[in-house]
Amino acid sequence: MECDQHIARALELSEQLLEVANADRNGCEHDGCLLLDGIVRDSALKIRQVALRWRHELRTETHSVRGKQ
Repeated sequence: MECDQHIARALELSEQLLEVANADRNGCEHDGCLLLDGIVRDSALKIRQVALRWRHELRTETHSVRGKQ
């Protein structure tokens, strides 16, 4: 799998995780549900942050390499 594809899949996964974390929890009054949603949300945001940074670095490296040729 190429880096761009890997990053794109990670970004898709983070979006899916955010959907799960932000889904309506009607009837779920257990603190564990809220805790789990917080962990899933934090994980999704971390995945997104890292994937966006890697994508930026990859594009920056690609432009640097092309400029040196």
